[in-house]
Formats: sequence, structure tokens, C-alpha cells
Amino acid sequence: MMSPSLKAFVGGALVVCSFCAQAQQWSDYKCYVLDTEGAHWVHLFEMDPQNLSKEVAGLPGRLILDSFGRSVAEVREVKECLPLDASFSSLKARTLDENTPK
Repeated sequence: MMSPSLKAFVGGALVVCSFCAQAQQWSDYKCYVLDTEGAHWVHLFEMDPQNLSKEVAGLPGRLILDSFGRSVAEVREVKECLPLDASFSSLKARTLDENTPK
């Protein structure tokens, strides 16, 4: 027979393990976006694939940062977001993607 404190510990451990199994798995996505000035960008964003449509909908208003973490633009509109190994449907986006350092 298990003591009440041991039962509570085992129960707590099971709850923690279930949360670990459901932890968000973030992935990098490349997105073809327009900024508030009208410039076109292909930029990398880390997003949760489980909630991708919600993540993409939240991109307008986010800042585009340079490699030093300085703000260079603000996203106004998202045209397309894809996994890193996929190709954009737009020729302009594909050209930007080829010329964008990653």
C-alpha cells in the first residue's frame, strides 16, 4: 500500500510528464512578407507548427530584425510562409529567398 505523500508525488510526476509530451515543438519557417514601407522581404520566423495559421496571423506588426537584433522593418502583410526546404509559389519570393542569407 502506498502512502498518501508517495501517491501525490507519483501523480505529480505523471502530470509533469504529460505536459512534457505536449510541449510545443517550434520550427523555423521562411515567410514572404511586405513591410510598412512596401518593401518585400523573405525572413525567417520561429513558429509552432501545431498553431501555424494563428502564428502567421500574428506576424503583422512584428519587427524584422537584422543579425544584430536591431529593428529594420515592421511586417505589414504576410504573403506566404513555408518550411525552410520548400519553394515559394511567387517568382519574386523565390528570387528573394535565393539572395537572402540564412
